[in-house]
Amino acid sequence: MRLKLSASSLLACLAALAASAHAARAETAQGAGGGGASHGLDPLVLVGVAAMLVVAKLCGEAFERLRQPAVLGELCGGILLGALGLAGVGAIETLKADATVNALAEIGVIILLFEVGLESNLGELLEVWRSSLLVAVAGVVVPFLLGWGVASLFLPGEVR
Repeated sequence: MRLKLSASSLLACLAALAASAHAARAETAQGAGGGGASHGLDPLVLVGVAAMLVVAKLCGEAFERLRQPAVLGELCGGILLGALGLAGVGAIETLKADATVNALAEIGVIILLFEVGLESNLGELLEVWRSSLLVAVAGVVVPFLLGWGVASLFLPGEVR
């Protein structure tokens, strides 16, 4: 029940942020008259980043309750948000093209890899080195062979 209450509170805050961003965008458009330069952070970007953080946190908590790593839930939440563009949500496409969001995404990838590196235990890795090596090699070789096979199927004269 507590998760449901906090989720609804977060959604209400997100809705309020979206409404204020819409109002600020409309006010900026009226005040600029189409000729003025825009300064500062676009409110839609702020709302989008807030939505990403909320979705990541909620999905991370849900996955932890399912006894899975929170990072897996956060990644699945990002996949769900990214798929909204395929469903016709135009704001997602705007966020994908924004330089601020791209910079934050790059920083997020660096932090994620750093965090994974901190949680790695060399002793545990050495215990499973054979299966780790097999998965790593298969993760490179299998997609390469599948790509070559698809290319030879669709471009028979080009692949040698």
